Amino acid sequence: MSNILIVDDVPACRETVAEILMGQDHTVFCAERGDEAIDVLTRERVDLMLLDIVMPRLDGLSLLRIVRRNQEWRDLPVILLTGTSDREHVRTAAALGVQGYLLKAQLSADVLSARVEQCLAQRAEAGGPPTSG
Repeated sequence: MSNILIVDDVPACRETVAEILMGQDHTVFCAERGDEAIDVLTRERVDLMLLDIVMPRLDGLSLLRIVRRNQEWRDLPVILLTGTSDREHVRTAAALGVQGYLLKAQLSADVLSARVEQCLAQRAEAGGPPTSG
């Protein structure tokens, strides 16, 4: 179906989300840190990124700024998947064009799946690059 990048420094969260998405026939790439995510983005075609905010070395909002400045990744859909609900983070992320904001504490497989599918469908309707499949 689609190539999805999960960027999260918490292995349990990253692995659980990856299992859910692979169970829906998505190809999943995982990165523990923002710099690893840049490596994946450089090597692979990614249709959607799920991004944590609080991470070591390169936090999620800094990574998002880099993604938005890069011509090749500028329109990449991003859903924040985070444990923080700080209003300033939400505002900054919205200004950087995220497609959604999911709190880890309230996350379910159904909510995650629905948000991912909605985001991918919106990208396809907007004329984004075709997803693999």
